[in-house]
Amino acid sequence: MVKTGFDFRNMVHTPADLAAEFVQWAEFIRDTPGIKFGVPAIDNLVIPMRPGELISLIARPGHGKTSLLAYFAREQAEVIRDRNGAGSEAVVYVTWEQSAEELEAFFAANERYSLSDVAWGRADIEAIKRYAVKRAGVPIWIIGHGIGRAGRKMPRTFCPPPHRRDTS
Repeated sequence: MVKTGFDFRNMVHTPADLAAEFVQWAEFIRDTPGIKFGVPAIDNLVIPMRPGELISLIARPGHGKTSLLAYFAREQAEVIRDRNGAGSEAVVYVTWEQSAEELEAFFAANERYSLSDVAWGRADIEAIKRYAVKRAGVPIWIIGHGIGRAGRKMPRTFCPPPHRRDTS
């Protein structure tokens, strides 16, 4: 028998267990309103996102996935910061595409300068420095690659094994 450290009994739900767990889950849903999109037509159809859930947003390139999620990340991190929860809560943004610095540009864009201003180098660098100082208190963690860390040894992302032909 292989020791995995995983107790398979945790995957078995007796009728009594499931009844109690269902009530707990329903109470959590009732007590946790979740994050809505802010667009009534969507909010009336899509279940709100709740803490601890893994959410996937799938669409073709260039259709606003990163912009939308960066907006949500910044808004929710500011809610956490404003209620003094940054010591125990955070938004975790995971990406394999954008660099951490590019995502930070999404977070930093505001009424003074746009993401395009940052990308073109037109944003006021002093305003960016002031933002960076304030940003340290906003609990958004990014998991992914960073341009400033290029060349450092990093874990490999998913790479399917090469196809082999059996020639025997």
